[in-house]
Amino acid sequence: MKTRIFFSILLTTVFTLLVASGAVIAMLYGQFSADMQHELMTEARYVAGAVNNGVRSLADIGRNAPHRLTLIAADGRVLYDNSANASEMASHSERPEVRAALETGEGESSRLSDTLRLRTFYAAVRLQNGDVVRLASMTRGPLGLLASSVPGIVCVLILAIIAALYVARRLTRALMEPVNAINLDDPLSNDTYDELSPLLLRLDHQNRRIAEQLNELTAKQRELDCITSQMAEGLIVIGGGKNILFANRSARALFDALDSQEQRTLHFMEVCRAAPWLEAVEGAFAGQKVETRLTQRGRVYQLTASPAGEREGKTSAVILFFVDITEREQAESLRREFAANVSHELKTPLTSIMGYAELMERGLARPEDMQGFAGRIRSEAARLLELIRDVITLSQLDEQDLRNRFTEVDLRELCNRVLDELAAKAAQYQVTLHCDGPSRVVSGLKETLHELLFNLCDNAIVYNRPGGQVTVTVGGSEQAPVLTVADTGVGIPPEHQPRIFERFYRVDASRARADSGGAPGTGGGSGLGLAIVKHAARLHGASIELESHVGKGTTLRVIWPEPPVKDRSEPAESAVPAAEASC
Repeated sequence: MKTRIFFSILLTTVFTLLVASGAVIAMLYGQFSADMQHELMTEARYVAGAVNNGVRSLADIGRNAPHRLTLIAADGRVLYDNSANASEMASHSERPEVRAALETGEGESSRLSDTLRLRTFYAAVRLQNGDVVRLASMTRGPLGLLASSVPGIVCVLILAIIAALYVARRLTRALMEPVNAINLDDPLSNDTYDELSPLLLRLDHQNRRIAEQLNELTAKQRELDCITSQMAEGLIVIGGGKNILFANRSARALFDALDSQEQRTLHFMEVCRAAPWLEAVEGAFAGQKVETRLTQRGRVYQLTASPAGEREGKTSAVILFFVDITEREQAESLRREFAANVSHELKTPLTSIMGYAELMERGLARPEDMQGFAGRIRSEAARLLELIRDVITLSQLDEQDLRNRFTEVDLRELCNRVLDELAAKAAQYQVTLHCDGPSRVVSGLKETLHELLFNLCDNAIVYNRPGGQVTVTVGGSEQAPVLTVADTGVGIPPEHQPRIFERFYRVDASRARADSGGAPGTGGGSGLGLAIVKHAARLHGASIELESHVGKGTTLRVIWPEPPVKDRSEPAESAVPAAEASC
């Protein structure tokens, strides 16, 4: 803008100067020509008067005349010329000034020479004898005059250009300084030209609108950041150039590449190269919604890739959403495994019952075998009932509202009761039962704690040796009791110890000794006893410790945690998560 103003002023000045110079020269030359023609005619009249009155001869006047003097006869012949030989000159009858003088008494004209630089002025007067006296004077023409004036004009033009440069620079600076000094943040505070007031008003209005929009965008951005930062699900936005535009905290925790400072310049293939990831992103950019599973950091995520926006027929962005479905997958796997195990465990006793019943129904059993078949049917039915009872117990332990039914339970009384119930079975297996320790009261579900202790003691009896012992000890502090069940049985191999609390897991079915009637644990029970123990302990907030040595026995401890210490010196306040407070 500054350069344009500068050159506009400079060119305008030069153009004006050139036009003005040409106009002045033309006006001056026109006036000069009129004066020259008038002067020449006046002199021609004086010469004609002197010749007519016989005062002086034409030859005498021609010798001293400053101009060219010519005498022309009425027929056009040149009779006299003070500058050339008259006899050699052509007829002048066709000259306009001569014809005019012959017709009206006087005539004048002017003609340019072939060089276009000289102009000749003519003035003719008719004498009394009919001849014509003509005076001629030569001077420079317009171009000649202009050519002779070029040095002066150039000097003036140079001076004018210098002056124009100086004025243009000063004027341009004076014009631009107020514009450059405009405070765009506060346009109305500027002291400048009145002509700029409409522009400043619009700038101020535009600034207010931009500020409002920025505040609104900032608030929405903060709200979005707050929401996405608290999301457990991962969220990633990929732009049209297939670069990462946004990734929330959960997504950055999934991928190491996103946790760097340059996450916004990453190409999506730099983040992950797993086949599900690549297929999901490419499919979304192709305009399709893709759902797949992605395993990352040992966990399973459901990945949903959705196209977002379209520009010139192409997807301009893709949104990726990650949901952790590890627990759901594990629960589904456990459900399928549990259903398969239950089906198998139910099928085995039912098959035996149906087989013996079919033999009895068809009369294929001998009378002396009937009692044995009935005993087998009874034992398998008992095993089936035990399995059903354990399954129901596990289902009840999965409920979430059991803590509402907690009451005070004395662990020592519970131990005495369980040992009394198992006394007959212990005598059958030739195992001695002992109970030690003081009274310890815990808050819990009495039926569930009874099931926990019963299963521990039952396993200690079944997997013991003839003449072995089972010792139940109530210990620990009053706030953190410890319930210990120790036996002198066969023990558990180290490779099986991490899995003994899984449902339907058996270390070795042959480890369970069957009595003479085959009732106790042919096959080692349902395989749900220790799973019930684990769930019961978890329900009461207790942990389980296992110590076992093959051939020496097994010790299981159920440990209640210490209650949390409350600092009564500080007033109670409602806990507000820091993340929520920051929102």
